Amino acid sequence: VHFVRLVRPLESHADARHAARAYRCACRQQQRDAMADALFEADDLSAESCQRLADELGLDMDRYRACVADPGTDEETEHSTRWLEDSGIDGLPVIWIQEQRLLGAQTTASFNAALARAKRNRSGG
Repeated sequence: VHFVRLVRPLESHADARHAARAYRCACRQQQRDAMADALFEADDLSAESCQRLADELGLDMDRYRACVADPGTDEETEHSTRWLEDSGIDGLPVIWIQEQRLLGAQTTASFNAALARAKRNRSGG
């Protein structure tokens, strides 16, 4: 299993850019999963709230603030957004199980069915 988390801020979400920056900057300090969890649980994703989350996670705050202010951080997000758009992906999450693409939230049954198909395909059945 290979898990990749891509960042694509939704234009309709006022604080999505702040959350994207917070996530990218946490990644640079090896706190990607912890920040992702914190962002998903947070009710407030303002710049101040994201900074508070970074501090609570123990990030080096000088590095965090420099990262958030760096235009390259937004450029990374724009790059992944363009890749998703160019790939025809118009929603998240997207999950691939071999050649099967599952778009949006999935049930356990849909995962199990996709895994079973992948297993059959791999064994030639």
